[in-house]
Amino acid sequence: MKLSKIVCATLILCGCAGAALAAAPQYTIFDLGQIDPASAYGTQGVNISAEGAIVGRTLNGTTGASVAFRTEAMSGSLLALSNTIAVPGGTTLNRAHAIAYGANEHGLTVGSSYANGRLSGAVPVVWDSTGKARQLQLSSAAANVGTAFDVNTDGIAVGGINGGTARRAQFWDTASGQAFAVPNAINGTYMSNAMAINKSGLIAGQGVDTTNPSRNVAMLHDLKTGLTSEIAIAENGANGGLATDVSNSGYVTGVMTLNQGGVGSFVWSADFGLQVIPVLAGVAIDTFNAKSVNSNGWVVGSSTIGVNSVPWLYDGKSSYTIAELTAGSGWDFMSTSGTLRTMASAQGISDSGVIVGTGILNGSAHAYAMVLTSAVPEPSSYALMLGGLGLVGFMARRRKA
Repeated sequence: MKLSKIVCATLILCGCAGAALAAAPQYTIFDLGQIDPASAYGTQGVNISAEGAIVGRTLNGTTGASVAFRTEAMSGSLLALSNTIAVPGGTTLNRAHAIAYGANEHGLTVGSSYANGRLSGAVPVVWDSTGKARQLQLSSAAANVGTAFDVNTDGIAVGGINGGTARRAQFWDTASGQAFAVPNAINGTYMSNAMAINKSGLIAGQGVDTTNPSRNVAMLHDLKTGLTSEIAIAENGANGGLATDVSNSGYVTGVMTLNQGGVGSFVWSADFGLQVIPVLAGVAIDTFNAKSVNSNGWVVGSSTIGVNSVPWLYDGKSSYTIAELTAGSGWDFMSTSGTLRTMASAQGISDSGVIVGTGILNGSAHAYAMVLTSAVPEPSSYALMLGGLGLVGFMARRRKA
């Protein structure tokens, strides 16, 4: 066989091998452990940063308290985040309930401290790399509650203050302590909750149309330009949406809505527009809720079948249940026992494809991390396949000449 034919055959086989990988991603799942195994009865994985910082909370079965945690490890060692909070003005606030919602790669973690187990009386909190806590300021003098949901690499945190119809999106410079309200869009539409921020300062959140208060609005605010805008959503009969996350590459995900009702989930970017995420078989479309997106456009979320929660992954082409991706692992993501049936979740996905959430292991709720071990073809695989086909065509043309 001539060398040219060998090269062509090799490239074609490599390309076909890459295409053959277009199947369900394969994962290995890890238990994130407990802060205090002797007294804790449940751990929840709440989010993972693009770089891999994992956050959540552990519930204490003896005292009823909830302790926020952070870890960069796949299992075993959780850093307990303090429930003693330094308040602006020199006082301290001691509480027994907290949840960490977001983190950056420099050791900062943000979330909320709550007055009770019903998650009322929230105040926004930032924890440093040692776990020490301080309350973030509220930009409105009338505000007495607030939540911080995310923080980017520059230490800009985002969330919301006040409650009910007075809820407004907020961002904080955690270094200076300054607090700012997210400005309204030109048409008067306002962001009520800022849910996520990427490294470029693009904030994704949930807004309200002042001309139609029953209509939800998926919104963006760009810190660089100072502009606030709406993501137009009309698929599946939707007239709006709720943005839940934004990746460092600019992908935004969230829920499509018809007024207050969900009609599926979406992923959007300025370059590619809006794509509807395929709904899982048997799942009611109004429960199919996207939570997090990474820089490759992969999305995780949670839904329900009957009374059971059903966490899922969308890999840019297809949707899969977390249960099928972890089959045979001993984890239960379709529990039918008591209140545990509603606790399974997929809450965050990193840029390397690590998924974080809550599953049922040995009859109790455990925070997990799923590490990607194989996936659909990488862009380089497609490039190799296309390059091989191009070389075949070039050699054929050369022989013909």
